[in-house]
Amino acid sequence: MAHRNGCLFLQRRERGDIYVGRVAVAGAHCCGGVGRALMAAAEDEARLGGARLTLGVRLALDGNRRFFRSLGFTDGALHAHPGYDRPTWVEMTKAIG
Repeated sequence: MAHRNGCLFLQRRERGDIYVGRVAVAGAHCCGGVGRALMAAAEDEARLGGARLTLGVRLALDGNRRFFRSLGFTDGALHAHPGYDRPTWVEMTKAIG
């Protein structure tokens, strides 16, 4: 899914869940509502049969976690990237409907 100043990747998964990946906003448009517009479009897509939106956020990216929490996402399971012995990212979810 693309916006003039950003893009994201959506993938329908089991139970109709929608995975949101690779959310990107052009640097000059950061904090201009592009991210919110992209996520609103993802929610619209999920309403076509999705049970929830899911995404992963690196634990070190506190600003990203705060952004997704402001959109109604909650923290879920912690995971570790390959080669790490401690959690490095969290799965976040938002129920749709």
